[in-house]
Amino acid sequence: MWPIAQTAAAAGLAWYITRDVLDHPYPFFAPIAAAVCLWMTSAVRAEIAVEMMVGVALGIALGAVVREVLATGAIAIAAAVLLSLCVAMLIGQGFVPQRPMFVNQTTMSAILLLTFPLSGLALERIFDALIGGGLALVFSLVLFPKNPVHMLRDARNAVLEAVADMLARIAIPNADSASTPDGTVGIAGQLHRRLAELLEVRKAARLLVRVAPRRWRLRYAVRTADRHAARSAELANAALLLVGTVTRARSGGERLDASIRAALGELSTAVAALAVDDPATAAARAVSIRHRIATPEPAPCSTTQIIVAGAIDACVGELLEVADFAPA
Repeated sequence: MWPIAQTAAAAGLAWYITRDVLDHPYPFFAPIAAAVCLWMTSAVRAEIAVEMMVGVALGIALGAVVREVLATGAIAIAAAVLLSLCVAMLIGQGFVPQRPMFVNQTTMSAILLLTFPLSGLALERIFDALIGGGLALVFSLVLFPKNPVHMLRDARNAVLEAVADMLARIAIPNADSASTPDGTVGIAGQLHRRLAELLEVRKAARLLVRVAPRRWRLRYAVRTADRHAARSAELANAALLLVGTVTRARSGGERLDASIRAALGELSTAVAALAVDDPATAAARAVSIRHRIATPEPAPCSTTQIIVAGAIDACVGELLEVADFAPA
């Protein structure tokens, strides 16, 4: 409820400032800008606000150029969209695929300038964007900056929970749908999304401790939490490789022995312990896992069993790194 309350307060304040204080008759975009920037994502809302303000200004400038050359009309609209998309995509390389706000605002503002060339609506839009986006910056960086350590912890634990769930499902015997390639893609999809979110949170946390005065004192803690998050991402990547190895083995008709299946289940439990900040239990489970894969069933081990055991051991090594790095 706290982020919701912040968003509602910022939207109301944006309307009050633009309409009642600055006498703007129809400030509809100011509360929209404040609400979208604060609520679209709690991790990178300051960056969203900057992207929106710059995108609106850039779109209006590009639209003005097109209007000077082609006036208005269908060809001018098409040219404005072409130009604004090309310029925005060129400037926004690296962050556009994750957050399309910058490209959207650039293109919409260019179209708006050509659609209402004499109404002044485009200039009102940039005015509102500055007010709404500015309030979003004040709320997110000055008044109520999120705690970057908590952000990193929550995002890291979400990744570890996804890893634990993926390993628990792949440990089920061959009849389970997770054993098929399509099933593996499905259960790995959630983990990929969590990893993408973790990457965004890591960038947002580093930004917060640089520019938010109330969070400067957390710089050392954020560096430590960020390194821990990076180690957790390495564990997730090792788990993805393990799941791929197990899936290929089962797709080829290989039956994993009991010790390997038990190790997969215990690895899931160990990662789940990390997700609830219990590194001691995770480390103890890791020792047990290595004992299991070192003493397989009496039958001779196939090459596939050895490869799977090696992938499990690699995961255990990453798990121990994360457990050793975790705060007490």
